[in-house]
Amino acid sequence: MTHQLTPLDKKTAEEWSKHKELKQRTPVLLAGHDHEIFIDAAGSSLIVKVGQDAEQLGVVDIWWDKAGKMHSAVNLIPSCEFPEDPTCSRFREKSDGFVATMMEAPLAVLPKPMSSKRVRFEASDMATFLLTLVKRGLVDQGVEMVLIQ
Repeated sequence: MTHQLTPLDKKTAEEWSKHKELKQRTPVLLAGHDHEIFIDAAGSSLIVKVGQDAEQLGVVDIWWDKAGKMHSAVNLIPSCEFPEDPTCSRFREKSDGFVATMMEAPLAVLPKPMSSKRVRFEASDMATFLLTLVKRGLVDQGVEMVLIQ
């Protein structure tokens, strides 16, 4: 199970396929981080990313044939096909209420209009602004640079 960008998942799967034991023990790499659905083979594994916000559920089957060859298959099922669990719904509502309250609290005054929407793809004034605040908060520890992924 990973939480990294797809190119790193591919590299991980390719490296594992070179390992004597891991190549036979990792038919599927359950992966996250990217928000898009991605299912593809790399090395000796099948990388499975089912997208964001639990909109899809991934059902992964792994089996071996009579000759001992490993196989795998993935099916996606829209989560809306399942009824909501009352206990989970109450927890979600409580959590949503807390998040809504926290979202109303001002954190900082921005020096100009900024957005983080494309932060994963290009330089971002918002990311620079936030990391400058983090760095400033760590100056007593001698921090000279801040990188966060």
